[in-house]
Amino acid sequence: MDRVMKRAERSRQPEWPFWLILGVVSLLAAVLRFSVIGKGLPYTYYPDEPHYVDIVQQMFLTRDPNPGFFFYPTLFFLLNALAYVPYTAVGHLAGILNSPSDIHGAQVIVMGVGHTSLPSAFWMGRSLTAVFGVAAVTMTGVLGRQLTRDWRVGALASLAVAFSPTHAEYSRYMFPHVILTFFLLVAFWAIVRVFQRGSWLDYVLGGLGCGLAASTMYHGGLIGATLIVGHMFKNGWRSWRDVRLFTALALACITFVLLNPFMLLDAGVFFRDSRFIISHYMFASGGNSAAGMGRALEYYLGYSWTVEGGILLVSTLEFVRSLLNRDRARLLVFGFSVPYFLVISSATARNARTFLPLIPFLALSTACLLWSVVDLAWNARKANRLGAVIFVGSVAIVLGTIAWPVARSVQDAQGLAAIDSRETARAWIEANLPQGSRIALEAYSPYVDPNRFQVQGVVRLSDQNLEWYLSEDIDYLVFSQGMFARFFAEPELYAAEISRYEALFTTFTPVKVFVDGDYEIRIYSTAP
Repeated sequence: MDRVMKRAERSRQPEWPFWLILGVVSLLAAVLRFSVIGKGLPYTYYPDEPHYVDIVQQMFLTRDPNPGFFFYPTLFFLLNALAYVPYTAVGHLAGILNSPSDIHGAQVIVMGVGHTSLPSAFWMGRSLTAVFGVAAVTMTGVLGRQLTRDWRVGALASLAVAFSPTHAEYSRYMFPHVILTFFLLVAFWAIVRVFQRGSWLDYVLGGLGCGLAASTMYHGGLIGATLIVGHMFKNGWRSWRDVRLFTALALACITFVLLNPFMLLDAGVFFRDSRFIISHYMFASGGNSAAGMGRALEYYLGYSWTVEGGILLVSTLEFVRSLLNRDRARLLVFGFSVPYFLVISSATARNARTFLPLIPFLALSTACLLWSVVDLAWNARKANRLGAVIFVGSVAIVLGTIAWPVARSVQDAQGLAAIDSRETARAWIEANLPQGSRIALEAYSPYVDPNRFQVQGVVRLSDQNLEWYLSEDIDYLVFSQGMFARFFAEPELYAAEISRYEALFTTFTPVKVFVDGDYEIRIYSTAP
């Protein structure tokens, strides 16, 4: 009863502070994402972007909605293709584009090494992602307030997502993960409505939201489990035969099929691509040219602590507290985060992007617990001096939980604004190496102009031995931290790869090492 009365009291609190704070936080999120969104351009340092741009441009130019690529569902590509409508109109007025035939992508030498003469196309794709990223920040705040009837929870949760280093980073590039995160939050917003009200409209919105999430990335379909949990929490476990639930799940499937018609019309390519990407992530099948395999649980635990701070730990404590209190409203957040974390932790492939969709849900549960602690401390502050100390300590815990990711995000943005070794090494190569030299470079290296040099792209230089480079008359090798350092970071897993790199380092002659912007580029000569 006391809990109900407290929630009712909070619901009567003035709402203007929440909307003011949410507006400021969303603005800060936009600044953090858009201010360094042009990193690297006109050089394309991010390996998947040129391929995505090519797919979207082909869809727009041919008016064919079939991407012909199904590592991801179609919605990500379709949204970017639709963005070309205003982009071409503005480009024509600005004199950048005279006709759609002027649209083109990038010249790519090897993964993460490319150049585009139309940087605005990449700006457009990145900006679309950033818009969805800011919208996810706003949506997290709205959800926190809606779920708990406490606007402070929403404000703190939105702040955590706004300054999440992972969310901020991937909001700046043309990747589907941030767009997926937004649609997951839209689906969760509808699921909260199902839990709190349970009208037919709520179930329809829930089904549509789940379909949109699954249509962005396949594992977005896991949000359907949360829809089932929300329904059961509202109506009891015996309500599994409720026609509203089946209608919502059917709508999710229909939405997915309507937005991905080529899973049927181009079934051969769809099954080939979707089977490969799922098998690759879960079992590392199909080969892999980089690190990032195995020990997924250990990786995500370490990554969340070192990059996102204590958000996963606090969220886990909130999960335990909610279970003990049987607080269904707060447990609802874990209807997605728990099964999703179990799935990605059991996979073989692992990376930061895969962890990203968890962040708003972790932020919501973390904000719930932190404000509960502050409330308890506030009520105890007048009892004695110990109560005052506890209150100060609880506020310090809140600030400490947020401070690390905020500092990390600002530091990352400053790093992106600075010039790193890929640019300084590129300029040095152009100015100092003899024109016509035969240069082998690995992924994530500086761009070397093929019109001035004979360039050989190799995903990782350690894949070839001394004899091969000599037989190919290679004059210089360019090593990139973006590739070789990932193996040296996990020596217990990649001893063989490290050994091959060290053999090259000791055999060839070092010419120049760049460490600008905390990014290392090594240039070696094959000459004795």
